[in-house]
Amino acid sequence: FTFVNDSVCRTLLYTREELLGKNFNFSVPPDEVKNMFLAFNEVFRTGQPNKTFPHRILRSDGKTLYAESSIELRRDDTGQPIGFRSISRDVTERAKAELALKQSEERYRALFDSSLELVYVHDFEGKMLDANRAVLELLGYHKEDIPSLNFASLLDPEDLPRAVEALKGDDRPGLGREMREFKLRRKDGSYVFIETQASRI
Repeated sequence: FTFVNDSVCRTLLYTREELLGKNFNFSVPPDEVKNMFLAFNEVFRTGQPNKTFPHRILRSDGKTLYAESSIELRRDDTGQPIGFRSISRDVTERAKAELALKQSEERYRALFDSSLELVYVHDFEGKMLDANRAVLELLGYHKEDIPSLNFASLLDPEDLPRAVEALKGDDRPGLGREMREFKLRRKDGSYVFIETQASRI
């Protein structure tokens, strides 16, 4: 470090005197050092700045923060590289929120796929957007078949008017929560009876 502002000192919990002259690696988690080197090395080799480099940093108390930095090559009056200029911002709260969202989505997906109940999602035109393993196994389809499926094409033609009526309804959040019985056509042409309840999302 040849220059740090007050924000760097407050974020890392070091004084300016403690930071100046030190290699930046001491403030980087060991498993992050290689990525940092590669990012700086690419800027050095190409001369092109990296405006959004995500990485982690270590505070003096051992706490890990998430940061997003820009990296720009500094040159002297003759055009020779003499170092780098970086501007960083603390994005720890955003990173934590994104991680929590990812974990929540993974838990939802695990519950969705492992449920013994038939769980499926379709749009207002009946186009199938997603279906769990129980649906696919019952109807004889595979995951890659989902985009080509339409709920209307799976219904017994006699049930279609009732299904359309249920979908039209009004705009109340609880629309369709009552159980309804339909016949669905399997891939082999045979039919199965299901009881289903729907809710808008």
